[in-house]
Amino acid sequence: MTSDETTQTRRLPWWVGAFVIPVCFVSAILIWTQITKLLGWQQYNYDTETAQMMAASIPTGAFLFVVLLLIWRWSGWTLQGPKLRWNGAVWWTLGIYLTFGVVTFATASRGGGTPDLGLMAGVLVASMFVGITEELTFRGFSLNGFARRLPAFWTVVASAFLFGICHATNVFHGSAPAKVIAQVGFTTGAGLFFGWVYIFSGRNLWLVALVHGLHDFLVVAPSAYIGSSETAATGIDSILAWGHGWVNGMIAFTFPVVLTIYGWQKYKGYTLEQALGLIPVPEPVAE
Repeated sequence: MTSDETTQTRRLPWWVGAFVIPVCFVSAILIWTQITKLLGWQQYNYDTETAQMMAASIPTGAFLFVVLLLIWRWSGWTLQGPKLRWNGAVWWTLGIYLTFGVVTFATASRGGGTPDLGLMAGVLVASMFVGITEELTFRGFSLNGFARRLPAFWTVVASAFLFGICHATNVFHGSAPAKVIAQVGFTTGAGLFFGWVYIFSGRNLWLVALVHGLHDFLVVAPSAYIGSSETAATGIDSILAWGHGWVNGMIAFTFPVVLTIYGWQKYKGYTLEQALGLIPVPEPVAE
């Protein structure tokens, strides 16, 4: 199939994937949340992401997952690479998140709390839906949409920036403005992280979705512990809590910056197809 024929099979313009689908995705969540709050179906504090709130989002996540899959099949876009590339960047990603998970669960039992296993299972299912729907939206459609107009490096940056800005809508969920600003910064960094892993892994959407979902689960799952008390925390609890904050900061800021610098050096001026090795990089012209 020629490049012209490939273009003709794409039923969505680049800007629909880059902008419209992400905006509609976030708008659908916002509208549904407001409807459920008006009807009294959900009475959770949206200023803090809780296990109860996350578990309650399972039906919404399942619905959005089906809709996005149907759009993907109809669009003619290629969002998933042919095979997973097991390179150093992928191994580092899995190692970092494993470390994050150990520290998170070590701190979750602070103050003698015990886990609500049923609620934690609900958080796990919901987190997987969040991971796959957000990755389909922002790395699948948005990043690949930008890639039809921008070099590989800027596709990652643009989709990450949009990912962060879309989280500003949390202010309509009741989050404090200062918290929303922090969320935008954090999610922009996470978008850079996930975007580079998407490319380093050979555009493996399912791997990035799994890592994203695991991250969300490990952030929210500690709120499924019941009976915890700050006054019962020991010295080792405080040390583990410090470790939790340090690892979380590394993932939110340090590693996205390191990966972005590396991506600039490695893929400066490359198209997405060149970065993935699908087409050769032109040899520099000798003077």
